[in-house]
Amino acid sequence: YPLNVATTCARRHADPAHMAGYQTAAGPLPTTQFAAYTESVHFKALTETQDLSAPTCNDCHGNHGAAPPGTGAVTNVCGTCHAVFAEKFAMSPHKDVFERGCIECHDNHKI
Repeated sequence: YPLNVATTCARRHADPAHMAGYQTAAGPLPTTQFAAYTESVHFKALTETQDLSAPTCNDCHGNHGAAPPGTGAVTNVCGTCHAVFAEKFAMSPHKDVFERGCIECHDNHKI
């Protein structure tokens, strides 16, 4: 159920002891994603306005995948729902300047 997904994922992914040893190219995998997500516009839409179509963890990451599905860049994930913005970004001069796409300005969990 959409309102339970983030809390369910956070049981493990926000637990530093459980996540110890998991690495990214930049170092240890952070455990702050849930805290950041709870401050996001997506979480507020889901919980405050009961918009069950607002994205939660598995909408971007899949149900059991660690990396967002189909990504060479996080822009591809955001662009799945925000297609108009992704198209405008791809045609803008910002594309060549911002290597990380959307998350250069918007972060990836605390949007």
